[in-house]
Amino acid sequence: MNQLPIDHLVYGVPNLDEAIDQFEHLLGVRAVIGGHHPAFGTKNALINLTDGAYFELIAIDPENPKPASEIWMGLSHLTKPRLTRWAVKATPLPDHILPLADYNAELAEIREGSRRTTSGKLLQWQLTLPASSPEVEVVPFLIDWSESEQHPSQGMPEMGCSVTFIAATHPQPEVLESVLQALPVPMTVNQGAEVNLEALVHCPNGTVKL
Repeated sequence: MNQLPIDHLVYGVPNLDEAIDQFEHLLGVRAVIGGHHPAFGTKNALINLTDGAYFELIAIDPENPKPASEIWMGLSHLTKPRLTRWAVKATPLPDHILPLADYNAELAEIREGSRRTTSGKLLQWQLTLPASSPEVEVVPFLIDWSESEQHPSQGMPEMGCSVTFIAATHPQPEVLESVLQALPVPMTVNQGAEVNLEALVHCPNGTVKL
């Protein structure tokens, strides 16, 4: 079975504007504003990656009038700027959710969403809804853009960035092996005291570990 390709990496930050400036200095490219997620109380900015993927900076939106009690993507539990989630492409989505349902039924709930880009393109997606906790989730969520006019990466300029490696640490990596192999996804999990995601991103400033 072919591995499901990476769709995007989710990097939680406490302040989006500050993170955009910091990542421009770190990577040598400036993230473009993505949009707001009113139902989830967040906003984001995106960095284009090769092979139809992107890197998402995401923060709690202080202007959201009705924030949820717990913000998704682990942001309510954020202790430092870090990778908190990652997504893989899965089409059609219902054909791929059984491993998630066996692992954690909460992670197999399918939701739909849509928004217009600044150029007027309609983005539509289905996704398995990421839980609001814990801070970091090693198991990816799944997303299907097949009904969208374009993938978000197609609306961004080329930035010369790519993901060269993604890995995780977990106190009990054997607990995750079955679901990661069943999906299957390009993830290496090593034993470690802390649950952590990390990626190597090749960019104009060289290769950066995130």
